Amino acid sequence: MSESCSTCTFFKSTAVTYGFCRRESPVAKVGFPVVPSDEWCGQHEPRSSKP
Repeated sequence: MSESCSTCTFFKSTAVTYGFCRRESPVAKVGFPVVPSDEWCGQHEPRSSKP
């Protein structure tokens, strides 16, 4: 499986190709950063298959 934002436990999808990265706390008056679902970073953590 590819290590992209769309497979990360911290990613919250908001649209087909974008979503919020919730790895860090939201920034005041801005919120969580919006990232493309096919991007990646060095802090990727795969989603758990457990409910």
